Amino acid sequence: EPGFLWFLWYLLIIDGIAISAYLLAPRAARAGGRAFRGLIARPLGGIALLAVPTVLALWLEPGWMAIADAKTFVPELHTMTYYALFFALGATLCAHRDLIEAASRNAWRWTACALVATVPAAALFTFHNSAQADAAAIHGAALTVYAIATWTSVIALIGLAARYLTRARPRVRYVADSSYWIY
Repeated sequence: EPGFLWFLWYLLIIDGIAISAYLLAPRAARAGGRAFRGLIARPLGGIALLAVPTVLALWLEPGWMAIADAKTFVPELHTMTYYALFFALGATLCAHRDLIEAASRNAWRWTACALVATVPAAALFTFHNSAQADAAAIHGAALTVYAIATWTSVIALIGLAARYLTRARPRVRYVADSSYWIY
């Protein structure tokens, strides 16, 4: 059983799917990447593109997190879909560096959006766990706000890092390099 390394197992499967798509259907993979890039380049489209499948992927979870069964190598489709979205964003940002520059230029706008979305997300999280909550309605609202808060936070952090963390920091590099192998 994968135990606590289930995430690496999922990442290996997602990598395999991405490499296979690139090798077996390169034009389709590039076209999909361009379409994904086009939506990410437009903040509202990008948030909708990322939030809707995030909500759908997390719908089956009782809470707000996608956690796989660590006792089996059989992947759960909704959990893998959730993590594949983050992989797709990373692959798109790697292929289209101008999106990182755009996030950097708008870093404070993304940060403001993330903060605005985080407040209701926290409130809905509290209400979601209470006995009085209408389960389906609150779950849907909570997941929607959570997805928006997650993606705006991710893009805000990428933008802030690209904007303010541009010079080399040997101590930070040492900690990052020395701890990565442990994970």
